Amino acid sequence: MAAHPVRELGDLGNVVDYIGTMEKALAKGYRSINQLGIGKMYDPENNVWIDPETLDWRYNGLTLRERIENGFVKLKNVNVGRFVKIEGTESNPVLIESSNIGDEAEIHEGCRINFSQIGRGSYIGKFAVVEQSYLGVECGLDESSSRNPTRIRNFTALGDEVRIYPGVKIEHGQRIGPKLHISAEYVLLPHADVRDAHQLAQFRVT
Repeated sequence: MAAHPVRELGDLGNVVDYIGTMEKALAKGYRSINQLGIGKMYDPENNVWIDPETLDWRYNGLTLRERIENGFVKLKNVNVGRFVKIEGTESNPVLIESSNIGDEAEIHEGCRINFSQIGRGSYIGKFAVVEQSYLGVECGLDESSSRNPTRIRNFTALGDEVRIYPGVKIEHGQRIGPKLHISAEYVLLPHADVRDAHQLAQFRVT
């Protein structure tokens, strides 16, 4: 038998600890996390990993590399998966910090994502704000406006294939079950655990 000392553990069992562990890992806070441990490093100074198939994939006239070099996309402590579209523009840049972006996700102009997990195939529409939250696979945040942005914040968790309509705010640690659609006709209580359509109906206000 052999033993290996572990200096520190990160808990992935709940949203708060998951986000904290992810943040520390992306900032290289664990000795076992290095360039090879996460993937291809693009910017060592800012701890940015980007899959090569994403970095030089040209869409709408520019690659992600060109968008970053022009200041249209700003990244720090971020891991970006395969075939991800991040469509920041000069007038509406995308800002992402301390977050993991899953394969095939789309993030559109004016978005701000901080300390969050964005699941594979998720769609983050224009001007959305995602902070300290977990989005499952193929979630959709419809396009919103700079005056009334969609906001997902404060350790909120969205299950797979959840859809959030324009301008909706879910900011108090709510948990939303898979495939639910949340529009402005629902007002969710702080820390609500909405598992299915029957529970969601209880929060309808119009």
